[in-house]
Amino acid sequence: MRKVYNDLCELIANDEKAEGYFALLPEFVKARLYKSPEKICSFDSLCDTAEQAFER
Repeated sequence: MRKVYNDLCELIANDEKAEGYFALLPEFVKARLYKSPEKICSFDSLCDTAEQAFER
């Protein structure tokens, strides 16, 4: 089971895989993720939310 964090900032600060994935995202996706950082608490939720941002 993967660790769950309080928000996006804590996730990318403490999970190397999430940090690397986040660094590769385009700026428009990062901006959308930062609009609701409290909803992104795991690597899986980061990937799902980023994928949704691409679809918009």
